[in-house]
Amino acid sequence: MTNPSISRSCSLPPLATAAALTVGLLAATLPNDHAHAFELSRLTLRGGAGYIGGDPGAFQAGVGVGYQIKPWLESGLTVDGRFPTEDTAPRAWLVGPYATAFVPLPIIKPYAGLFYRHWFLSDFEIAGINVSLDDLDSWGWRAGVLFASGPGLSLSLGLVNERFFDCEGDGCSDFYPEFGVRFSL
Repeated sequence: MTNPSISRSCSLPPLATAAALTVGLLAATLPNDHAHAFELSRLTLRGGAGYIGGDPGAFQAGVGVGYQIKPWLESGLTVDGRFPTEDTAPRAWLVGPYATAFVPLPIIKPYAGLFYRHWFLSDFEIAGINVSLDDLDSWGWRAGVLFASGPGLSLSLGLVNERFFDCEGDGCSDFYPEFGVRFSL
């Protein structure tokens, strides 16, 4: 039985609005044999894991692939899974494209980007009542800096704002920090 008291204005899963800090995001940048003659293009493989605080909390893991179109522009696709620590929240799979632009400075590279995510939400139970939520769509932006830490190694620190489509009221957007480690091979 679906809970009729859940409306679209509050149907965001508890994990969607919790502040998130994902640590250990890894990105390996590989040379691409199909690079254009006058520019270096690279393939970026991403993987990461983290914990999202809140009640209930959740573990998150994800992978992605990106392509450096220009030395200052990367585009790609990510897939993330969010797994709550309690059965009173839905599991979620997030799939979507992203684009990130970098300012090509030698040591510190500011970046800004846009992304879209489709949230596939699982059914879950609260007090013996089966709850079924519609899938969600979100878009957002990210901005931060990428620090060159050594040959082939860089760290990133930034801020993300994510907003949900077809959502009204409080809790329809969220700000959270992001941290990453990038390896270039």
